[in-house]
Amino acid sequence: ILPGGTPGDTLKTKITKTSDGRISIKFLAHPGNTYSLHATDNIGDGVWTKLENNEFVIKQKVVEFIIWPNAENQFYRVSNP
Repeated sequence: ILPGGTPGDTLKTKITKTSDGRISIKFLAHPGNTYSLHATDNIGDGVWTKLENNEFVIKQKVVEFIIWPNAENQFYRVSNP
């Protein structure tokens, strides 16, 4: 599990595997944004599936997405739609 992303607002992201096998993705959210978590099995095809959505953030806070991975090699991204 490796953090990464594209240019734009940089989020300090912590990605860990929980004791029960789920994936925890935590980051410090900026006020005035809504964040979504997306996943893909093939980063080259450009097809992403939205897994979760976080409501509008009114103050800076840590947001955490906890998900069950659907594949052995899956890629994740956090975006603000």
